[in-house]
Amino acid sequence: MPVEINFIEKKENKYASSLFVVSMFILMMILVASIVFIQRQDLTTKIETNKEKLAQWETELLQLQADTADEQLLEKIEQEMSIVQQEAFPVYPLYRQNINQLTKKDRLLAYKITDQSEAILIGEFTTLSAVANYAEKLAEQQYIIDIELTEINKDSDSHFEAVVTVQLDSALVIEELNEYAQSTN
Repeated sequence: MPVEINFIEKKENKYASSLFVVSMFILMMILVASIVFIQRQDLTTKIETNKEKLAQWETELLQLQADTADEQLLEKIEQEMSIVQQEAFPVYPLYRQNINQLTKKDRLLAYKITDQSEAILIGEFTTLSAVANYAEKLAEQQYIIDIELTEINKDSDSHFEAVVTVQLDSALVIEELNEYAQSTN
């Protein structure tokens, strides 16, 4: 049996260390690329979530702005209404006060404000003294400047129809009767 003896020197693999370094570099690059890919996916998901939140917040902000604008508009309208009420000629309170001056048997047939300084009242009264009492009660009001009994007619029911023209101080009417209207509310 032949024995084989190898006298050739065994050579070390001169590429082994280079191959190891290159393979480690490739492994590190794969690891870094994987981490970057995973981070990219995570950040993309977070960006999409934040965009949805931002869109939701923008919608809520627009709704809040609309609500705030509505509230501000309502406040502005209320302020303007208050100003108008303070400066407006108080027709209804003036009418109520004129009605309150009548006795139970007498009644107001017509009521007309020709301008802010004159009112024409037509009433039906039981007696002439009732007409005089009504005119006297009207004259006691501070906002009435002058009262003129324009016309008196006797109708078929033995009642007197009187037309009374009243000169008003507009500023006092507005001041006093707005206070009267607010106190009765």
